[in-house]
Amino acid sequence: MYPGWRLFFDGAANHQGKGFAAVLGSKSGQHYPMVAKLQFNCTNNMAEYEACILGLKMAIYMNVHELLNELADALATIASMIKHPDTKYIDPLDVELKEQPIHCSHVEAEPDGLPWYFDIKKYLESGIYLEDATSNQKKSIRSMALNFFLSGEVLYRRTQDLGLLNCVNGFDFVKIIEQIHA
Repeated sequence: MYPGWRLFFDGAANHQGKGFAAVLGSKSGQHYPMVAKLQFNCTNNMAEYEACILGLKMAIYMNVHELLNELADALATIASMIKHPDTKYIDPLDVELKEQPIHCSHVEAEPDGLPWYFDIKKYLESGIYLEDATSNQKKSIRSMALNFFLSGEVLYRRTQDLGLLNCVNGFDFVKIIEQIHA
């Protein structure tokens, strides 16, 4: 029995392959394990990140709202190994917590008038960021771009099963929904 939900995770990268595992422990002592093998070359730390992400996804899927601090200890160890060009300052990470899960089916309009995927598409087309993009924004765009595929003018998002989802703007989304409901 645990006083709360716990997340245990680990990753490994060696000459035989790369893999990771996460185990979610419930308050009642029930354990929910998940393992996976990576199909790309990575470091041991990257396998650890994947394990952490897997565990967090499991917790979200199982509607767990609070995890105990084993996760924080492991993340702190991983964070201590990150090399940053300016050791005096690292941009803070803003995390916004919601009372209930939020699902957004579409965005009415973007504040700047551009589609939600504009920055990713521009980066994939030319490797260029917006002029006023911060280093954190650039890093986020590079990271997100790994999950997208550009074919001509059409942007696709890769799914976990390697399917492709066509990215559409708010206007096209409304037309598609109208066609579906017609």
